[in-house]
Amino acid sequence: MKPLFENEMMKGLVVTKSKQQLSKKQQEFYKYTASISTLKEKILKIQTKLDDLELICTKELDPGFIKVAKAKFEVATVIADSIKLHKYTQVQLERTKEVISDLCEIAFRSFIPTLEEQNFYNKWAPQSYEEYKEIELNIEKEFLAEMMSDEYGIDVDMSDLKNDPESYFQFQQKLEEQLKEKSEATSTRKKTKKQLAAEEKRKAAEELKSKSLRSVYVSLAKLLHPDLEEDENMKSQKNELMKEVTAAYESKDLPTLLKIEMQWAFKESENIEKLTDEKLDIFISLLKDQVKELKSEIKSFEYNPKYERVADFLYMPVNRALQEIINSKYSLELEYKYILNDAQKFAKPHAKKQIVDFVNGYVENMYKDDDLDDFFDDDDDNDDDFDIEEFFKRIKRKK
Repeated sequence: MKPLFENEMMKGLVVTKSKQQLSKKQQEFYKYTASISTLKEKILKIQTKLDDLELICTKELDPGFIKVAKAKFEVATVIADSIKLHKYTQVQLERTKEVISDLCEIAFRSFIPTLEEQNFYNKWAPQSYEEYKEIELNIEKEFLAEMMSDEYGIDVDMSDLKNDPESYFQFQQKLEEQLKEKSEATSTRKKTKKQLAAEEKRKAAEELKSKSLRSVYVSLAKLLHPDLEEDENMKSQKNELMKEVTAAYESKDLPTLLKIEMQWAFKESENIEKLTDEKLDIFISLLKDQVKELKSEIKSFEYNPKYERVADFLYMPVNRALQEIINSKYSLELEYKYILNDAQKFAKPHAKKQIVDFVNGYVENMYKDDDLDDFFDDDDDNDDDFDIEEFFKRIKRKK
């Protein structure tokens, strides 16, 4: 992506004033147009970078995750077989069942279990595989209901959300309607004089922006209308530019309209002076909004489910990110070897003590993790990071 006012876009355009002679508003105008070009280029680079890293992760890490998951499931089956060979106390037996079911649940996050694997899980877990999936959904539903109540003061009927895509779609529509109703109800409340004045000011600014945006579009439409051009080559050029102008207007892309306006409408030396302070104020306001939107778009990469596992690489140099992936791949290979080694050890006839030690350590770590989860659940500092769309996508990914 090229800078907004790169030389080739400015053919025939001569600015007679030096940068020092430009007014404060003119300098601000150029600053924001340049920022928008920089941000757009940055977004393209980030997207390309994350897409490439995601492809690398898929190729280099996914096979490792599946191997580790399959190995964990194998450990679960070996431990289950050991129950037939060794005599366990009731406490040991209950702990062993707990470990078997947990190993299965962790494994099933990386691959979809076959019917045989589901039946194995059903034998040792306190609930069936389908019930387990339902429990996970209910946990998510409780979390959403609590968040909607705390953040928006909305009581959500979670009974409508089932474990199928159609139910999910209908529920999302219903929730969006509730949010809209809540927003409308809030907007109709009696406002203070200060709030009303601020609202009127915002409305006036928005109307002025829209009017200005349209005025640029109308001006360009008159200049570039291909039917008014007799030269065939110029007519073809104007036809393509008119398509760009229409698309930019429909998407409220002011910088693109400004580029074309500056190129075609202001070819004289006094081009910048033709922009009045009033028009510059409107343009600067629009440009500020677009800068804000672009910065928000960059921030959104952190929460985009598509880039969930490479989000940590967002602000990391590519070489370091690649090294992190290599390290992860190496760690997966080591983990696979350790787990496979455990499976082989536990399959031996006199491995009861090793299995009991493993089970006891595993259960102890499980409860430690639960304690940490409870600790972080009590921390309200992250409430502002709650995102409804992200939550919906998380539910959808689990199905």
